[in-house]
Amino acid sequence: MLRLRTLVLLPAAFLAASGVAVYRAARSVPEFYVEAVKEVPSAAADRAGDEFTATTVSLASQVRREGSWSAMFTDAQVNGWLITDLPTKHPDLLPPGYEQPRVRFTDHGLQLGVRCTTTPVTTVVWLDVDVQMTGAQEAALSFRRVRAGLLPLPLKEILDSLTQVAHDLELPLRWTTVDGHPTAIVGLPTLGSDGLQYDLDALKLSNGKLYVAGRTSRFAAKSTGAAAR
Repeated sequence: MLRLRTLVLLPAAFLAASGVAVYRAARSVPEFYVEAVKEVPSAAADRAGDEFTATTVSLASQVRREGSWSAMFTDAQVNGWLITDLPTKHPDLLPPGYEQPRVRFTDHGLQLGVRCTTTPVTTVVWLDVDVQMTGAQEAALSFRRVRAGLLPLPLKEILDSLTQVAHDLELPLRWTTVDGHPTAIVGLPTLGSDGLQYDLDALKLSNGKLYVAGRTSRFAAKSTGAAAR
């Protein structure tokens, strides 16, 4: 998933402009975020967060072994983790003035939003990303919208941050344009330092769910010469 930190580069001057229309546009909250921030009983949030953590740990363990692997996440689990674990165990992931991050999985991708209080007008900074497989080993992330309320925001900071994240994680990434939207083509590292090869077979998003599946195998180097006799 894209780091929450990439949403914090919001130019304060952009929202400092006067005018009722700008104020109202900035204060508008996307429907998915309204639903996602509704109060959840603490026990339910804890349970959902624990499920997300357990699934993540299980997936990481599967990937490190030869064979098939898969995992199913729900946005309720992710949001449960954001409600319970993020503030207490990972408070540095969000800088001051950014709070209540939430996500929603859709039939075509995901929506991610976070409340921003660092500007003259409190707003919700959010993005809408289409996600799909493009072929073996690759997935396309097409950035359709980045907004502060209803106000469009520059994409450059978001795209630069994603490029840096991919570099840090040693993930293959290249940029293209799909239907006029900047699109990142991201792949898995085909060969790990431990000699394991990773294949991404499925990446599917549906209403409220994210499914990933693939295979890990031992890389077999081809012989470069005849066997010694």
